[in-house]
Amino acid sequence: MSEALSITNRTAGRADASDRIDARTTNVRRPAGPVEVAAPRADDQVEVSSMARYLAELKTTSGIRDNVVSGVREALADGSYDVDQRVDAILDRVLADIDDLTAE
Repeated sequence: MSEALSITNRTAGRADASDRIDARTTNVRRPAGPVEVAAPRADDQVEVSSMARYLAELKTTSGIRDNVVSGVREALADGSYDVDQRVDAILDRVLADIDDLTAE
């Protein structure tokens, strides 16, 4: 068994209360003394890529447009939502997207 990880499992493939990880046997390198951290310099810079900004924006938005959802709910409730027309429009867009992908 590895010195880095000590695991005891009485039933192969099944975890139970006897499973454990012994943190004392892990190979963690710790500094011998205090660690010095350099003070920030005035010329230090951080650049964030456009992809990072995009991913950060995705994390903050749900992707659900509440105003559209509430409008559809109201139209469904009062019977004015034309499902057949909406399905046809969606299918047309999906087929157009497929055509675009196969043309490339």
